[in-house]
Amino acid sequence: MMDVQTYNRLIKVDVMTKQDLSSYKDGVFDAVVHGIRDDNKNDYHYKQGYDYGLGIVQELNIQGACFLEGEE
Repeated sequence: MMDVQTYNRLIKVDVMTKQDLSSYKDGVFDAVVHGIRDDNKNDYHYKQGYDYGLGIVQELNIQGACFLEGEE
């Protein structure tokens, strides 16, 4: 049987706070709905969500959904 200290060294758990999750969702929303990154939001989770949202937009464009990216 494995002790707790050994288990904790082997398993890295990334715990998101409510604020982290909110920032992530804001990033996804900005990418998918607006297509523009909010320059005032610079935290890690926002950037990760924005990048994920761009991936969604790209995949929808490939599938023929005709989303526009960014300003024209």
